Parts: sequence; structure tokens; C-alpha cells
Amino acid sequence: SDRRQYEDRRRRITSLGTLIAYSFITKSTEETYDMHRLVHLVTRRWLVKKQRFDDFASRATSVILAACPRPGWKNLDVFAKVLPHARAVASHRVKAERTVMERAVILHRTGWYLGRTSQFVDAEQCAVESQRIREEYLGPSHRQALWAVYLRLWIYGEQGNFPAATELAKGALERGRDSDADADVILAITRILAWIHRRQGELPEAEEILLSCLETAKAKLGDHHDQPLYCLRDLANVYIKQGRRDEAQGQLEVVIATRGRLQGNE
Repeated sequence: SDRRQYEDRRRRITSLGTLIAYSFITKSTEETYDMHRLVHLVTRRWLVKKQRFDDFASRATSVILAACPRPGWKNLDVFAKVLPHARAVASHRVKAERTVMERAVILHRTGWYLGRTSQFVDAEQCAVESQRIREEYLGPSHRQALWAVYLRLWIYGEQGNFPAATELAKGALERGRDSDADADVILAITRILAWIHRRQGELPEAEEILLSCLETAKAKLGDHHDQPLYCLRDLANVYIKQGRRDEAQGQLEVVIATRGRLQGNE
């Protein structure tokens, strides 16, 4: 209700004012505040002494997850502001299952951001830890664990670590097919395997993988799902590399036309 929102806002402003008055925090910008590292350390030790650290760490993890945007180019600037806090809560080792799984999501999103900003070593560490958590709690064939694999594959590909990427992709695809995992993530991993072949100049192999992926995507998800369109787009990129520009143009025209129809129906 409006009354409750007013009271929440009043309490928040009062609390911030008290903290500023005692110099526990300082206003950095219109939207952010800084806490001195010594204050942070003392607060942390007090919480540990009072055996309340895990409770507050769990709350902080939930708050940061809510503020942590999903992967997407339009969210890069937003994530840059959240990054220090995301890294801080990701370093907590609270054992409550809900907090552990929220930490895995934050690690995944942080890994994506770090990869997009070419911080590949840190990105890989986040992706590996996110995968480890998800495999431990959900199983290695769960779609969330496989999406963590997908992130690692992309990071390895950007680093040029193609042998590790190929081995990881084949293992994930084998697990996914044996367990009848979610088709969307299996197709995404298959496409990234084709991308890895293309990056190495292995164009016939990339084309073969994508044609098979396209057929599977249409059969399992239908012509108007994103995955068949991604396959067509990736095929066009292979054809361009092969000098088959007319075929590439035809694939891209299908993608544009289908995307336009889908957006018109939304």
C-alpha cells in the first residue's frame, strides 16, 4: 500500500541519515554510498561475534541478486555499478541451500559481465564455481549446470583455448543427450561447438554441425523458436567465410523475415 511504501521510504532515509551523521558511510553519487573499509571490517567482525553473519550474508545475497541484471548488452552499464557488491556476496560461503543457489546465479551473471569486458581469467573462475555449485546441488545434466558449461565454452572460445572448449562441449552434450536434458541448452551448446570449429577455420565441420542442429531445433522447438533462427544466422556466417555469399544472404533474409513476423505477433 501507499502507506507502507511511505513508511519504508521514511525508515530508509532515517537510517541513511544516521549512518552519514556518524560517518559510517559517505554519499558518493546521487544513487550510491561508500563505506570505509575499516567500518566494513568492524561490522563484519561484530556480526561474526554475534553469530549473525550467515543471516545477514543471506539477506545481502538476495538483495544483490535482485539488483544483478540478466546478461544482455543493454545491462552492461548497470552491472558495472553492481559488480563490487556481486563479487563481495559471491565470496561468502553460507551453507543455506537457497543462498548457495542464489550465489551460483550471481556468479554466472558476473562471469558473463567479466567475459564481455575481456576479464577472462576472473570470468572463467566465476563460471567454473557456478557450474560446480549447480552440478553438486542439481546434477551435471540439469539445464542450469549446462548453461554454466555454455558460459565456460564461450569464455574458452574467446581466449582461443579451443582444445579445452571442444572437450568440455562434447562431454556436456553426451551428458545432456543421455539424460534428455532441456533442448534449448543442448542446441545452444551445439551451436557454440560449431562456432569453435569456425574460429579454427574448420568450416565443413561447422556447417555439418549447424545443419544437424537446425534440423533438431525445428523438430523439437518449431520454426519460430529462437534456436532455429540462431542456427540460420550462424550458418550464414559460415557461408560468408566460405565465399558463398548468395546462400548467406538467403539465410539472413529468412532470419529477418521470421523475426519481423514474431515481433509483429507480440
